[in-house]
Amino acid sequence: MIRLNKTPLLSSEVDIDKISYINNKQYININYENEALYLQTPIFKFIQPIVKQKVNDKIYNELYLFLTPEDKTTYKFIDLVNKLEQKTVSYIDNKFKISSIIKIMEANNQMFKYVKVKLLDQTKIEYNNRCLTLDELNNLTCSVNLKLIFEINMIWMSDKKFGIYLKPLKIKVIDIIPEIIIDFRNDSSDSETDYENTQTEVDDKSISLIVNNMENFVSIKESDSDSSSSSEIRLTKYARKKKNKKSSESTNSTESLELEF
Repeated sequence: MIRLNKTPLLSSEVDIDKISYINNKQYININYENEALYLQTPIFKFIQPIVKQKVNDKIYNELYLFLTPEDKTTYKFIDLVNKLEQKTVSYIDNKFKISSIIKIMEANNQMFKYVKVKLLDQTKIEYNNRCLTLDELNNLTCSVNLKLIFEINMIWMSDKKFGIYLKPLKIKVIDIIPEIIIDFRNDSSDSETDYENTQTEVDDKSISLIVNNMENFVSIKESDSDSSSSSEIRLTKYARKKKNKKSSESTNSTESLELEF
């Protein structure tokens, strides 16, 4: 097997002027600096299980990826898709209508933007340093987020429509960290006693005991000189000075031959 070391680009790193097209009979290739464009996506919400679709006796596994406004890179991704599709529209014949990568779903008077992709047999799903099956990924619906690496290298055309093909190479499964909302409860003692306005008297015997305990821990000797006054603090056996040693570590980085996030 031949392995190629590729680094995916972020949406903000793609130069749309470097996109070029090669027209073949059945499809149109998309090139980015004379090769395919490898794109790392923002974080998507995984809130709908993978759907199996049968088309012309072939079964496809469709993955719905919902955009997350909380991720700042989402807007960079949307901007890149818009620019890429605008450039592609200007290249394709006007009699074809584009099918946009980003689609809209309405439910419960709310609008959701999502991306739908067909998973391949060779699509690699990674979670906690191991590979998942589609069934295992489905079991994590609504409990994880997803990030993908797409290969963008082709324009599909069918029934007077065309679109940019997103080939999913890798899926990274990310745990959702729950936000813990916690607040104080009403306690009956809060209303019974106002501690901020309560004064506690300490007798002379208690004050003497506190002073003696402090003197056993730290002894303070004040000395005066002609130029200035200073305080000398002598630590007893209950407190010792410690010396800290600094250490430095060196790390070695290794290169991976596979496409990584």
